[in-house]
Amino acid sequence: MTHWMQDAVKRPGALTRKARRMHEAPTEFAETHAHAPGLTGRQARFAMIAQGKPIPTPAAPKTPKRRRPLLPRAAAGR
Repeated sequence: MTHWMQDAVKRPGALTRKARRMHEAPTEFAETHAHAPGLTGRQARFAMIAQGKPIPTPAAPKTPKRRRPLLPRAAAGR
């Protein structure tokens, strides 16, 4: 790591401890939590940057299928 990265790490080993608690490798933990909010997400994104890996794009939320609006019978032409 370069010097600016060493200064940027506020809590060394915190992400590794979180990963071990979840029984995952630190890299795997960082990939799955890269888009988590708060401190864990920040630590995960920093770990990905420090390793030179791209941050994965989040999965798009599923949107429900759009249905035709229900029209009153008089407006439907019946």
